[in-house]
Amino acid sequence: MPDIIDNRNFLLSEAIKKMLSSSDSAKFVIGYFFLSGFKEISDYLKDLNEIKILIGNATNKETIEQLVEGYKKLDKVREVLEKGNFLNKSETKILKNDTSKDIKETIEFMDQDERDEEIIKTLDKLISEGKVKFKIYTKGRLHAKAYIFDYKEGKGYEKGIAIVGSSNLTLSGLTNNTELNVVVNGNENHTQLTKWFEELWNESEDFNEDLMRTLENSWVLNENITPYDIYIKTIYSLIEREEYTPTILDFPFLTNFQKDALKQAINIIEKFGGVFISDVVGLGKTYIGAALIDYYNKVKGEKSFVICPASLKDMWEDIIEKYELNSHVLSMGKLSERNFNIFEEKKFKDRGVVLIDESHEFRHTETIRYRNISPFLQDKKVICLTATPRCNTHWDIYNQIKLFHPEDSISEFSINPPNMREFFRNVDEGKAKLKEFLRNILIRRTRKFILKWYGKEDENGKKYVEIGDKKQYFPQRILQTQEYNIEKTYNGLYDKIREKIKELTLARYNLYDYVYAEYRTESPYLELKQASQSLKGLMRVILFKRLESSVEAFKKTISNLINLNWLMVEAINTGFIPAGEEAQKYMYQYESKEEEDFFSMLEELSIKYDISAFDVDKLMDDIKIDIKILQDIDKMISNIDIKNDDKLNVLKNLIEKNLKNRKVLIFTEYSDTADYLYDNLNYLEKVEKVDSKRKDWMNVIKRFAPRSNNYELKNSEEEIEILISTDILSQGLNLQDAYIVINYDLHWNPVRLIQRIGRIDRIGAINDKVYCFNFLPEKEIEKHLGLKERLSRRIQEIHDTIGEDTKILDETEKLNEEEMYVIYSGDEKILDREDEEESLTLQELKNIINEIEKNDPQYLEKIKNMQDGVRSYRGFGEEKYLYTYLKCGDYEKLYLFNENGDVVDDDLENILTQIKCDPSENIGKKDKEMFKIIPDVKRKFEEEVKILMDKKIISRKLTPQQNYVLKELQIIYEKNDNFEIKEMANKYSEIFKKELIPIVQKELRIIKRENYKDEYLLEKLKDIINKYNLLREKKEEEIRKEEDRTKIICSEIINI
Repeated sequence: MPDIIDNRNFLLSEAIKKMLSSSDSAKFVIGYFFLSGFKEISDYLKDLNEIKILIGNATNKETIEQLVEGYKKLDKVREVLEKGNFLNKSETKILKNDTSKDIKETIEFMDQDERDEEIIKTLDKLISEGKVKFKIYTKGRLHAKAYIFDYKEGKGYEKGIAIVGSSNLTLSGLTNNTELNVVVNGNENHTQLTKWFEELWNESEDFNEDLMRTLENSWVLNENITPYDIYIKTIYSLIEREEYTPTILDFPFLTNFQKDALKQAINIIEKFGGVFISDVVGLGKTYIGAALIDYYNKVKGEKSFVICPASLKDMWEDIIEKYELNSHVLSMGKLSERNFNIFEEKKFKDRGVVLIDESHEFRHTETIRYRNISPFLQDKKVICLTATPRCNTHWDIYNQIKLFHPEDSISEFSINPPNMREFFRNVDEGKAKLKEFLRNILIRRTRKFILKWYGKEDENGKKYVEIGDKKQYFPQRILQTQEYNIEKTYNGLYDKIREKIKELTLARYNLYDYVYAEYRTESPYLELKQASQSLKGLMRVILFKRLESSVEAFKKTISNLINLNWLMVEAINTGFIPAGEEAQKYMYQYESKEEEDFFSMLEELSIKYDISAFDVDKLMDDIKIDIKILQDIDKMISNIDIKNDDKLNVLKNLIEKNLKNRKVLIFTEYSDTADYLYDNLNYLEKVEKVDSKRKDWMNVIKRFAPRSNNYELKNSEEEIEILISTDILSQGLNLQDAYIVINYDLHWNPVRLIQRIGRIDRIGAINDKVYCFNFLPEKEIEKHLGLKERLSRRIQEIHDTIGEDTKILDETEKLNEEEMYVIYSGDEKILDREDEEESLTLQELKNIINEIEKNDPQYLEKIKNMQDGVRSYRGFGEEKYLYTYLKCGDYEKLYLFNENGDVVDDDLENILTQIKCDPSENIGKKDKEMFKIIPDVKRKFEEEVKILMDKKIISRKLTPQQNYVLKELQIIYEKNDNFEIKEMANKYSEIFKKELIPIVQKELRIIKRENYKDEYLLEKLKDIINKYNLLREKKEEEIRKEEDRTKIICSEIINI
């Protein structure tokens, strides 16, 4: 054995093992204690009479060298060193706790194999027997590393031997690191080293008790962990985040559940750049949004503006004025104008926060409003308010997220793959669950959730929520179906009219089919393909819906179509094809234009389409066929008497017999039907109607619901009892003076139903019940059939009429058969979509922990201090499963395995349901055989994490704004002679070339847009670094090392 040991030619571990085998006792002085080092030599300690291990008071996280680097001043270093020489009792306790914590972490990161278990048991046994003794030196900073061995008797004239040098008792120090250690021979040297050690030992604090406590609480020795401990530890670990606790202002208009949503929303925005507030209708999303605007204005100094449907503009302006929110309002209608440029609007220029009310209106990227706002929002914080973020497809949500998170790469939380578009594709294919993603950015609570966590019971056992000093109740929802005879409405001609609709070619809406083959792949004719298919399908749907809506609406549609088709014929005879979006829209304005001017403009709008590219003869033939069919339909319906309109008569009877002198809100899809209903119901008095053409509709709303809108009627005004409306009133407004909604025609998408009834179905409603009447057509022959059979026939009838055209319809126009049945069967759960959306949220997990904190704080403290890696047993059955929760950095996964080691389930909600239990549940059958698969589980998880991290690195590219900043910093570095500025530019380059959170990326976009340079750029970057704490205390390598380490949070064997 050489006298110099550096781990290159000879390992220190081998030298120590050799010396231990010849020794009776040993004394180690080390900087810090890792179980990895103990593991390496543990087999050689069992035969020793005694081993003393003295741990220096430098932890594995801090050295004097780092302090020097941090302080840069020698007097500061001396101050720290001197302080270490005079540790008081409190500081000594902290030092011991820190050392215990370091050892605890090494236990938590173990693989949990049989060798690990043996090591902990061996160490515990040796300490219990008094063979191994630990102390911590507290009289200064002890950096020495020495291994002193006392030989057994009869070894010869030598008392012992020693090794001194740089190696700590760690696996790296003993085997991997290049170190410098020297063997010290000779009795005199041994005596001097032993004396030196004993002096230090006598000055040191006993550590055996602390270490024993750490070992006894470990996954190996702690056998008192109950199934309930595992359940609560899982929940606590899932929500344990270093979340920012915002300074919440005293918002007088918020309830407790709204304040909780506000805090959660701020945390999400600060991390991700945007948030969805998606509580079900009636829970006050508007107020949460207003409070967020107020917070960012008054606390963060960031101004805002609101984007909302035109119908909500007045409401938001009132809120902004009432609560002094320092904000502006932009209507979606304005944003939908083709020539609108928000970058030129001064009042929006300096606004850093944008609230989008009814954000689902931005689910389609091809719309003008989306294209107008998307570039503007890239560097803004965005608040999305919507009860229905997903109207039909999960891509609705993706498109809304892209408004504030334009990059697909995700680093803020772990999803697999770490790319948004790829993840959503996996959702398409059933390989991923959308809720895994949404849990991080969406706040959604149902009534059930609110009553469960915030509700109280009154003397009758009915649940309510306290708002101020008032008890507020949720109304009971009652859905009722109103059937009417559609054959009677159409004088027995309904089926004949339907057959005629099926015969229409709809040539005017399907121009691509008439383009000659040689032009079909060329622009602009290729663009007609998708538009033609969509228009044709949509037109057939509109015809069918208006046929159902009212005789009047259908009559007007047929009349319009006849006129538009004749216009098409005239245009073709003039020598051009009115094709393209602009020309099609312009055709609807023919009544307000002079004929000569009209055709001149129409031709100008269609100039890019050459008439010779179309099969004009076939097109003309089909248009004339359609005109003939439409004229036949017009003739059939011209003599229909409204007295026979069974649908209208059912409505009249419902109001006159059951709803007289009550506030009633009637919804229809079409303004023609609204006009028709108004004309035929105004005999009832106090009747009004609202549609998109009406300018004073806000006044009508206030007269209909004065109490809800804090409105005092003027002398000349009369309160409205019956309000007929199109869907202009279905979003965002509070009309809860009423408690009856009638859906005269029901949109095929249930989202519209949710939005409509949400106007009256709100907390604090004046009535304890709200009613929703839904009209359903039937035929005489179907009267004897049950609801399900009638609906089945009805749906088949729709498909039969519309045919193949439905395949290319927009999802929002397609018939949702399953949910349509739920509506008409009267299941009120559809109003919250509880079956679909009532998924476990982070907020619910937090509420579970909050309840424990309130009722049993000592138990929660126990959970917080419980070591990771702990195990338990549940149940006494013969069928076994293993639950394991693993974590690496931000990536975490819950698994359920069968006895073969196969993954049975990895869905968070399913597994939480499996392990959920009461505090009273006892520990189950202790058969730990299945725990043997944990090391293999951990290894596979680490492989999964490595693949994930590699994907993250691959998908991570520098953004344009990062490239701009780095280029400007390089210019500053090259042109400056000032050392401090060069150093600053270099330092900032290192910071801003790393992966950055979205909120920082938004700040850099502003820098790029405003063209910051030189000292202005440095100053701005400095502000960003301080604002978002981009300077880390730990070195980058240390952060990466910590993030790359996998730990087992807890495990449980479930015996079923």
